[in-house]
Amino acid sequence: MTDYKESPPPGRIKLMLVAERGVGKTTQIAHLANAGFNVKVLDIDNKLQVMSAHLAEGHAAIDYVSLMPKVKESWEKAVELLTSWKMNTWGPDVVFVVDTASLLSDTGLNYAKTKHGATDKNVKFEQAIWGEYAERFENWTARIVADSNKFHVVFMCHPEQQTQLVGAPKIVGSFAGQKLLDAMPKMFNCVWTMERRGDKNVIKTVSDTGAVRTNAFPKVVGPETTDNLGEIFKKVLT
Repeated sequence: MTDYKESPPPGRIKLMLVAERGVGKTTQIAHLANAGFNVKVLDIDNKLQVMSAHLAEGHAAIDYVSLMPKVKESWEKAVELLTSWKMNTWGPDVVFVVDTASLLSDTGLNYAKTKHGATDKNVKFEQAIWGEYAERFENWTARIVADSNKFHVVFMCHPEQQTQLVGAPKIVGSFAGQKLLDAMPKMFNCVWTMERRGDKNVIKTVSDTGAVRTNAFPKVVGPETTDNLGEIFKKVLT
């Protein structure tokens, strides 16, 4: 048996960041680049232009691929990128961002519907199609968060209220279908929310009556912190 004190700390940040539209999720990509990370972005929100106002001179590289949401070919491209981007060669200086994973989820679902000819609203949408889509999306995510990889991961998500067995509904990351709503948070060691408070944004890392959160780095990142992911990542990884 191994003493728990000898177990290694989590070396990678695998973050699901949940926030409403317009709060500043995409701006976090600029903060990561400003902090010196090489940022690889799978852009399916098509709003990367907002980063330009926040990028500092001399920032690290940002590489991106933009896809149209809810288009069959976009999901096929997302799958192909797992190989063509040679993710297995990326080191800990790389942060891979999906902006937003919620829209990519919708795109994966539309792919499954198109594949089975169920895009017409009048066509019965079999439960098996939901299952196939969820398994495909979960497997795609699993390849990214696999322990064999060295790079860090950020999935930007829109919020959704999920019914709880006890108590009021809580905010979680939005994905199409109950299976993914339950499965996706378990694949990340951090699930944080970002919200507007006055004229500033705040990132919250601890579960409360309003949202389900997870924080693998409580000694470094407190219950509430700055909205600058670049500063947070450097603090965690130093």
